[in-house]
Amino acid sequence: MRINNILGAVNDITQFRDSEDNAYFHPEFIARRFLGMTSSDIEMNEKLKKKGGDAEPQGEGGEGGEGNDGGSSGIGDLKL
Repeated sequence: MRINNILGAVNDITQFRDSEDNAYFHPEFIARRFLGMTSSDIEMNEKLKKKGGDAEPQGEGGEGGEGNDGGSSGIGDLKL
């Protein structure tokens, strides 16, 4: 049940708040650092969210790899 341990830890991390009750960690940082998601993983997740799970997974060498242009990833609403 390693995945349960990881998800439990990530869920705990998302609960950290600063003195003004703002999230201490940015959701994209959590996704990249603790879940090991790449730019293409995040992009695929966004497509799946928008299409209700109907997006085609990208294969190796597809568009949207690690070379993110620094734009918004759209995972600010990450709920774990």
